[in-house]
Amino acid sequence: MKRLFIITFILLIVFNSESQRKRNSINNTSVDKSDISISALRLRNVGPAFLSGRIADIAIHPNNDNVWYVATGSSGVWKTENSGTTYTPIFDNETTYSTGCVTIDPSDPSIIWLGTGENVGGRHVAFGDGVFKSENGGKSWKSITNGLPAETIVWRIVQDHVDPNLLFLATEYGLFFSNNQGENWIKFSSGIPTISIRDLAIQKRENDLVLATFGRSFYVLDD
Repeated sequence: MKRLFIITFILLIVFNSESQRKRNSINNTSVDKSDISISALRLRNVGPAFLSGRIADIAIHPNNDNVWYVATGSSGVWKTENSGTTYTPIFDNETTYSTGCVTIDPSDPSIIWLGTGENVGGRHVAFGDGVFKSENGGKSWKSITNGLPAETIVWRIVQDHVDPNLLFLATEYGLFFSNNQGENWIKFSSGIPTISIRDLAIQKRENDLVLATFGRSFYVLDD
């Protein structure tokens, strides 16, 4: 027994010495940070769905990054208040289950704008029902569709970063805008396609509106 103890003790000393030698060798080696690969970073699934979830869009609360709103192609909207550990469905009682984009009002994070209808092309896409608005963080919703065609699929909602009353919609029927917080929508058709505006963004520095059409063309609307 004593002999076994002595052998084990010697092996531990040798092992620790070798480990220390390797650590010293690594520390003394100059590593080019440009060669460091990101392959070691691992992605983990944080939900909210196992099957048929098709995540369409995510909006994160500007003042609390634990709060996310997740729009899905076939199961409404989900909210998490713990960075994806658990989710709660918040759009189960409305007229459509398919959603494509979600936007948080930059001037009031309790106001959520939701575009319905999935934001992809394909025969599997469910119908949209225009725009919905929540003024209490997703607890309740109201339809904001005055001026939009029936069952409009909304692919993107952009709110002006200077004037929160001004909103723009990229839809299957073209570009719409509202200057009164969505009380009514007006179609913009001057010099741009009147159908299939697939995406849009506001260039903050110049306040230009950049559009992307279904045919992979880009347009810029400026003052």
